[in-house]
Amino acid sequence: MEAKGELDRADAASVRVALAEWRRWMAPGGELRFDLPDAGAALAALLDPASSPSACDGAETALRARADGALWTAARIERELESAGFDGSRVRVDGGRLVARAFVATSTSPSNSGMATDPTSSAPDGAARDESNTAPSAASHTAPTVDAPTRVLVWCGGGERERLRDLLATYGRVLTNRSDLELLCVFDGRATTAAAFTEAAGAAFAATLGTAHGLRLGCVALPEDAAGLEALRAAAAIRIAIHDEPLQLACLDLAGHVDPARLARAIGGGITEPANGALDDELVRAASDLHPWFYPVELAGHRVVPGLGSPCTPQYLESRTAHRRQMLVDAVLERVDMRGRRLLDLACNCAYWTSAWARAGASELFGLEGRPEHVAQARLHWSSNDFLPEGAWRFEQGDIANAADWKTIRDHGPFDVTLCAGILYHVRNYEEILRWAVQQTREVLVVDTRVQDGDEVLIDEPGDLRFNAIESTRRKVVPNRARLIAVLEELGLSCEVLDVPFGTALGVDHDDDYAAGRRITIVARKVRSALPSARLGTSSTDLR
Repeated sequence: MEAKGELDRADAASVRVALAEWRRWMAPGGELRFDLPDAGAALAALLDPASSPSACDGAETALRARADGALWTAARIERELESAGFDGSRVRVDGGRLVARAFVATSTSPSNSGMATDPTSSAPDGAARDESNTAPSAASHTAPTVDAPTRVLVWCGGGERERLRDLLATYGRVLTNRSDLELLCVFDGRATTAAAFTEAAGAAFAATLGTAHGLRLGCVALPEDAAGLEALRAAAAIRIAIHDEPLQLACLDLAGHVDPARLARAIGGGITEPANGALDDELVRAASDLHPWFYPVELAGHRVVPGLGSPCTPQYLESRTAHRRQMLVDAVLERVDMRGRRLLDLACNCAYWTSAWARAGASELFGLEGRPEHVAQARLHWSSNDFLPEGAWRFEQGDIANAADWKTIRDHGPFDVTLCAGILYHVRNYEEILRWAVQQTREVLVVDTRVQDGDEVLIDEPGDLRFNAIESTRRKVVPNRARLIAVLEELGLSCEVLDVPFGTALGVDHDDDYAAGRRITIVARKVRSALPSARLGTSSTDLR
């Protein structure tokens, strides 16, 4: 059996379910072949400052850790195959991918392999059982959650020994004897070997710190170089975190810090200190309590590392934000005069995009957000900056898919310009939401959403619900492109779908690929009052 490229974007639980189901149905003597992205090669490509953008293409796929943080190495694949009941496996590296072959022993049958033949046998007492012959649930195969440390990434460059010695001499004692963080060194495998790097690291460690201090020191290396990491552990008594564990990445420029005490506080909070060096401990604590942040915001000059504690890496979120900014800030402000305008931000997260609109001259802002932690982020983001004076902005918790929660919006409306970004594909009633938004908007509605060209069907929200949506909108539809535009036009809006000035890139790929037309930004201007139509009509939730 061959599964060519089928598992690239699957989370670990889904891979586990697939392997168990395939093993259950394979005959004795059967062979399974498949491949997965190599996490070590992907990390090396993403973190190499000399890499071209094309060299990083596809690397993010390998690091799209879902709910339980899947990073695929040869050792991890072999463990999963063994757990699924396969009797032997061979894994090799080929062009940045891990090519696996697994075998079923000829002397056993699937029913005797130790795998449960009843796919619901692991259900807890009292749980509903699916009597149909389906695959085991993802929950029954989910590995225990690993409390991974924050990894501080440093690039060692060509002079590993000198760079490591300087690094450890300056910051080593700050980083030692902490279980919550790890120094992750990135070295160029094209210029040096893992053995040479580990020797240099061991020498630098011994020369600066000795063996009395425990330092979590990891290396970005290909899986077959794990022996070199073990050699470093033996030589210098350093605890090594092999890189097939889930990663939380804190990309901090250690060279920019001169005070190790401030560095320690910044690392602990996922915050980069401001240029003037005056780290606000209270602000760091407040921001770190609200991780993960979806946007690389600045709080009074303190830059927040986005994505800590989520499946998304900082590089992914930073690239995503930089590209979307060209649409939601640059292109929108070319078309809409924000001076003196009252703004409404629907499902606002931390109100990152409308903060730029406020700086372009808007006079007031009201934001509604479904998740309380993001409401708190928005309040901290805006109170820490001078986007608008105190009293000219307000954030409240509410579900924009719920008609009752629109009373809060109506109490503060109407508004001149409304932003509806990144939410319509998380709900099932986007037409109603657009109608309610138009009723509260006098001039311009900006819509940014995923779209598709097929039928609109109900699907379940994938991935980490806490980071993607709220429980009440677990079931959703992705709007059909033509239907979305037709709805806006029926509501009395003239629509301009913005041109995309960039191609496929990290963070704006797959389902969010603007260049491929899978996500669009629309500037919709009000040209007339909407009249009830046979299709839109009115309903018990109509707020007019």
